[in-house]
Amino acid sequence: METPLATIQNEIKQEKKRKKKRRIRAWIKVVAIFLILCLLVVAFVQYDKSKYSRVNLIAIKNNHVLSDDEVLEWSEVSLDERVYLQVGFLIENKINNHPMIEDSKVSINCWLQSVSIQIIEKKFIAYINNNQQTSLLSEEGQLLAITDLSLIADLPLISGYTNEHFEELVKFLTRIEPSIYGSISEMRRKPTSYDETQIEFQMSDGIIITSPLSGLELLTSENYYGVINRLDSDKRCILIDPFTQSMVASVCE
Repeated sequence: METPLATIQNEIKQEKKRKKKRRIRAWIKVVAIFLILCLLVVAFVQYDKSKYSRVNLIAIKNNHVLSDDEVLEWSEVSLDERVYLQVGFLIENKINNHPMIEDSKVSINCWLQSVSIQIIEKKFIAYINNNQQTSLLSEEGQLLAITDLSLIADLPLISGYTNEHFEELVKFLTRIEPSIYGSISEMRRKPTSYDETQIEFQMSDGIIITSPLSGLELLTSENYYGVINRLDSDKRCILIDPFTQSMVASVCE
């Protein structure tokens, strides 16, 4: 039978063995973690050096007026950049600074090594020809020079206006009903001694409408078609008078 002293000594020896085992297990864990970290670092370095860490596809969507190259220039994204360093909202902020872009959405896919850019362009309401240069006019009164003339197919031509007029002009034009606005083929500035803001519309059906800017609120589909449905064959001009709130048909001068 063991004496109490022997029992205590035996327990001390067992405790030392347990502590030694715990220290060994702890060191094994530390070494294992260190080795795993080393492997991860080596793997990351190899990945970073490889072609799989680089952007190999940039897709630009919904741009009808702006070219891919122009959107790319503003995004500051290019092929062969590190895909994992691309940050979507930072790219969006850069793109949204473009004067003709309303909003954008950027998606990064590291697995596919791709950057997808979707944009919403500002709306263009007309075009002008100035010194052999064609430009689109946005709803904010800004001009964008273009070379692709297919972009003007459904837009009216504006003439007689300069840059200083556009901001005020678009405020009134954007109030015209789409069904009427889509029938306008040309707008001409026709200032008079009594009204500098007078404008003349050439409609696609041959009707000519003359009105001050303040009278354009009367140019509704109800008023317009109500007048032309009663037009005599020799009366192809309509005068809008905002003071009498009337639209009067007359023989064109």
